[in-house]
Amino acid sequence: MDAPAESPATQLRRSSRRYARDGNQAAEAALVSATSMTSDEPTTLAQALSRPDADEWRKAINAELENLNAKGTWKGAALPKVRRAIGAKWVSKVKRDGEGKVAKYKARLVAQGFSQQPGIDYEDPTVGRMSYYTPTSTTSS
Repeated sequence: MDAPAESPATQLRRSSRRYARDGNQAAEAALVSATSMTSDEPTTLAQALSRPDADEWRKAINAELENLNAKGTWKGAALPKVRRAIGAKWVSKVKRDGEGKVAKYKARLVAQGFSQQPGIDYEDPTVGRMSYYTPTSTTSS
């Protein structure tokens, strides 16, 4: 049994457009692949300190620690037994000049704040703020 033919009023219209990018798909894919494959940046502290340029990475790490201490980023405190310290990770970047030569080794210490729980590990800064409101009387006697 054949399906009933659709009337022109109920026929679905199909687009004849072809959704293609501007033709640079291969070039974009090659660029992404090349930049991710040739990354000469260490992903861990152990990798940074076991490379031939380990002295440069040590200088970058020491510069970051001095910067954090100079800004008063943290202060020592005893951790309660029921709490765990928040982890941290070193992120390493090689900065290059216009010719592609290494201009600077950069290391940043990044806190792993995703492990924190609001109300337990820190207080929400928007909760519990006290507003100072002084009521005034507008009636005259």
